[in-house]
Amino acid sequence: YSGILNVRVATGLLISLMLVLMWYALPRLRWNYHDGNVIWPVVLVVSFMMCSEEVIWPFLHWIDAARGNADMAYDDMVDLWNGLHLALSCAWIAYAAVIVAIGFVKRIKVARLAGIGVLGVAVLKVFLYDLSNLQTPFRIISFIVLGLILFGASFLYARFKDRIIA
Repeated sequence: YSGILNVRVATGLLISLMLVLMWYALPRLRWNYHDGNVIWPVVLVVSFMMCSEEVIWPFLHWIDAARGNADMAYDDMVDLWNGLHLALSCAWIAYAAVIVAIGFVKRIKVARLAGIGVLGVAVLKVFLYDLSNLQTPFRIISFIVLGLILFGASFLYARFKDRIIA
């Protein structure tokens, strides 16, 4: 195991590369499914899955290590699972924010819609799953982060509505 040259660093670099490709190359291409241009939905989906995996992996490693520890209390294990779901929701929201930002700056409708779709899935996950299973401190953090993100998204859409429509 190397601290620098490992699979997790390679995954993070690949996610960064995909986002850079979306930043530079997507505005130059016309979005037309009839031409067989399906690379960008694939880039969005793969980078989203890799981002999710990067968040989940350390928690699963900690949970596996905790299972072998006889001194680990049940509440500590529940806290690890709650932390995993909170981190995953935050990662999805951050990913959506990056994709929406790319869509705003580069005037790419598809990126904005994909980001809004991911944000919608994250909001549904928070309301339908996370809040039912999370303990009170994690619920508070989830609502605060979710509120800030939704407030920021609505502010950006109101501020840049002329650029969006054009």
